[in-house]
Amino acid sequence: MKSAAQHLAAVLVTAALWTSPPSPAAAAPPTFGGEKTSWHGFDRYDFLMDEADLSLKPYKAPPDEGNAVRTTVKGQSRCVVVAPKEAAPGNPWSWRGYYFDHEPQVEIELLKRGFHVGFIWCDAGKPWDAWYAFLADKHGLSKKPAFIGMSRGGRNAYTWATAHPDQVSCVYADNPAVSPEALALLGGLARNDVPLLHVCGSLDPILGNHTLVLESAYQQLGGRISVMIKDGAAHHPHSLRDPKPIADFIEQSLRPAGGQPPAFVGKAFTKTSFYGIESDYREIPSEKTFAACRGPWFAPSYDRYEFRIDGIRMPVSVIVPKAAAPGKPWVFRADFVTRDAAVDLALLGQGFHVVTGPVPTDSDGPVLQQWNAVYKHLTDHGLSKAPVLEGAGGAAGEAYAWAIENPDKVSCVYAENPILRCHMTKAQPLDRLDVLAKAGVPLFHVCGGRDPWLDTQTRVLEKRYKELGGQVTVVVQEGAGHFPTAPKDPKPVVEFIACRQTAQVGEPKPLPAAALPPTPAAQGIPKPAEATDQPYAPQPILQGGTVLTLYPPDSPYLKKERIREAEKYNLSKDVPGRISSIVNIHNPSIEVHLVDRSLNTGSAVILVAGGGHRTLNVGSEAADFVPFFYNYGVNTVILRNRLRSDGYDPKTHAVNDAQQAIRLVRAHAREWRIDPNRIGIMGFSAGAELAAPAALFFDEFDGKNKEAGDPLAGVSSRPDFVGIIYPGPTPFARGATPAIPRNVPPSFIACAGSGDGDHAVWANEYFAAMLKVGVPNLEMHIYGNGHHPGSGSTGGLTDRLGTPFGTWHHRFIDWFRDLGFLQPPGVETKAAKDVAAYAKRAAGRPGGGRQTPPGDKN
Repeated sequence: MKSAAQHLAAVLVTAALWTSPPSPAAAAPPTFGGEKTSWHGFDRYDFLMDEADLSLKPYKAPPDEGNAVRTTVKGQSRCVVVAPKEAAPGNPWSWRGYYFDHEPQVEIELLKRGFHVGFIWCDAGKPWDAWYAFLADKHGLSKKPAFIGMSRGGRNAYTWATAHPDQVSCVYADNPAVSPEALALLGGLARNDVPLLHVCGSLDPILGNHTLVLESAYQQLGGRISVMIKDGAAHHPHSLRDPKPIADFIEQSLRPAGGQPPAFVGKAFTKTSFYGIESDYREIPSEKTFAACRGPWFAPSYDRYEFRIDGIRMPVSVIVPKAAAPGKPWVFRADFVTRDAAVDLALLGQGFHVVTGPVPTDSDGPVLQQWNAVYKHLTDHGLSKAPVLEGAGGAAGEAYAWAIENPDKVSCVYAENPILRCHMTKAQPLDRLDVLAKAGVPLFHVCGGRDPWLDTQTRVLEKRYKELGGQVTVVVQEGAGHFPTAPKDPKPVVEFIACRQTAQVGEPKPLPAAALPPTPAAQGIPKPAEATDQPYAPQPILQGGTVLTLYPPDSPYLKKERIREAEKYNLSKDVPGRISSIVNIHNPSIEVHLVDRSLNTGSAVILVAGGGHRTLNVGSEAADFVPFFYNYGVNTVILRNRLRSDGYDPKTHAVNDAQQAIRLVRAHAREWRIDPNRIGIMGFSAGAELAAPAALFFDEFDGKNKEAGDPLAGVSSRPDFVGIIYPGPTPFARGATPAIPRNVPPSFIACAGSGDGDHAVWANEYFAAMLKVGVPNLEMHIYGNGHHPGSGSTGGLTDRLGTPFGTWHHRFIDWFRDLGFLQPPGVETKAAKDVAAYAKRAAGRPGGGRQTPPGDKN
């Protein structure tokens, strides 16, 4: 199960870091006059606002109030602003009305991130306008505060926000009440793309006629609203014990959403948001329950544009993927794309555009000439010349009609419970299937077994198309009726459509009359350095890599008689320049690849490739991960460790190489903009035989390497996280029980199961030993279908023929994000906090916390 702290990774790591425009507060933090007190360790300033003339004056809060605001003053409204230790760029702030200091954990977390916190004790109205002017205009806080509203406070937040929709960054509402007047004005927030997050209890009595009503309305308006409904919770308690998911939402809302509009929409367009409405039932450990989570904070969200083409009165709608697939494939359909359109959501995730053609209000259906114009407009702007034609119910007939008129411009046709009638052409689709069959257009239908149109439409088409020699696939969902039209499992449909796009993109073009010139030889092929009378200088295997050797030339860890020997590269026979593996490593090294400052999370992973200690498979188990982790803002380090085949002992020489690599990266952390508390190691197969000991024996290694002459003396070799991927024997193999240090790092483990039995057993031995002594944040995935790389399977990032084992790296990112390693650098991770708490508990046990896993009692 996913944690509530896991949300769209793609959003956090690909968005550029937010920077504010210059403001009066950019030069110096705001200052507030009057009495200063403390609120949860931060400076608090109290004010009174005159209810008649809205003037403000400093006020000394009664000492018996503590952190709260409880005392009323006749004719005055209580106001509070709390300042962070250091203001974030742009002076962002949160604003709460009512219930100050009730469940304040989100505001405390925001203060740590540089937000100010504002509060006013009255219902929304002119006093709120005056308080906004005091903080934003006079004192230079952001012009777009984030609103926090609990219960009645939510009603106030929405009342003011809907009246000032261009002065709001986001709204977090917790079991809120919402007035009918605010519901009627939600369109302003949607037009300003203000994201909303509601956290509610499933037993809250006002859930149904407030949050659920608002959610439906905001979705229909094209706004972004995410909802978390805690199972079994009532109106109280508000908020989450762990405030980070909410604080992350608020902080992310400061960053611009989406990118530049595509060129094909022109200058006049309307942009809304499109996302699914299916709930994901996620575990919320801090609440000791699960929650139904849905909306763009928990799932991908896409931009939907409506625009007009010259000469066509009604608009075209295009939903744009995050990144277009090669060839820019697209779907062409007549009906509005609803939020339960499972196939379209999956295709968007695959890089397809989804286009709804215009349907005039003065005719009975789409007009062929108008759809032809849309096709020309979009293909002129680079979209594929062979779209997918798609439709559900009666709209499927219109998709077929256009396909029949343009058979050479169609990759395939997909229909859900179709009614094969049309208004676009006089001839009906069932009578002209020969055109599509002759063009070789494949068809795919998904139908309910109880759909009343099944026998007269799809079954007739299926019989005729096969008789014509055409390719048609029909999936019948037994027991289902006409609705819902979407398939229960969209994967076969998506694979069918994607395969057709691959065929279209990859179709060979006719040769020109003159012969093509020969393909030039590949350039920039990496090669080892030449051997000289000096210690060998390892070369980068990827462009932009920085290589550092692990030890000085006179280190006792090196074999001086072999340090001058050159490495040997084993290159791919099929892909010029791709290094499959390296051997003859005698001067071990690391190759560092840093991410752009705007993406950098400060985390770094040291990649230790496998190869049975005979070769180092740096291609699939190291180099391929550099761009993968880059997209998440994670710095990568490729370790070149010594091998058994070259005369070294993996348990000493190679493990020492891994431990030294951690020290070396940590020593350069400041220079490389790496957080020294976010450095970990991930090992594959034989490489995991290095990563696992690194998680256990760092104190021993550091104790042996603390001489004054060592530039790394005092630098810890302890990893902050460990990845154990289809491992070889770990220190716990064959019944061994090495001591587990009390500050052992968290581990992520992944392996195939029955198809890779030995490695699965070794993975489980490591996991079970850690689990028995209560090590926090362990996660293991054993997959039923899969094999070890080299035994009928590929390794690394490959999808392993589409099996779940091919997604293990995405599960790692979920775990990595949950532990806080994808947060901005400098923020303490959940992993670090949990390690500290575990170490404190373990320190009170016999042996000072170094524990030996107990044996099985059964």
